[in-house]
Amino acid sequence: MYNNNLYNRQSYRFNGYDYASEGWYFITISTHEKQPLFGKIIDGEMHLNCLGKIVHNEWLNTEKIRNNISLNKFVVMPDHFHAILEINFSKNDNNEIGVFRSTSQTIGAIVRGFKGAVTKQIKIHHLQEYNCEFIGKVWQRNYHDRIIRNEQELSRIKKYIVDNPKKYKPKKQMP
Repeated sequence: MYNNNLYNRQSYRFNGYDYASEGWYFITISTHEKQPLFGKIIDGEMHLNCLGKIVHNEWLNTEKIRNNISLNKFVVMPDHFHAILEINFSKNDNNEIGVFRSTSQTIGAIVRGFKGAVTKQIKIHHLQEYNCEFIGKVWQRNYHDRIIRNEQELSRIKKYIVDNPKKYKPKKQMP
């Protein structure tokens, strides 16, 4: 049996909150063991490498494949990713708004789909470019989200995302 206390894994989600609800959400996803996989910060500006470009493009693709979200500010950093997204509506199988919310429309499903798509593309890239399979992990197991409650908070988080490359302090250095 799984013992949640053994690994000290706790949920930061609001108990009983519907994470498919309309609204703004701030998401942070870190790389596995904080490895700087996606590029470098040079003079306060993020320079994406090929893996960082995959992350960037897959995030843009997220809005194309999910008709219930709009993307806002986001930034790919060397060892993490920040984004604001808005859930605009939820549809059930009968295209009725607000009656039933599919789990595929939740923040968790959106993040899971994004992380999976990035990992898949990175593995394909490594196979094609380097003729070898990418065997490492790309993402940390979990992610952080915050429900944005008002316009002031939205404005503050947008500024945080834009300023993130200027204030970045690396956790790890690539060998």
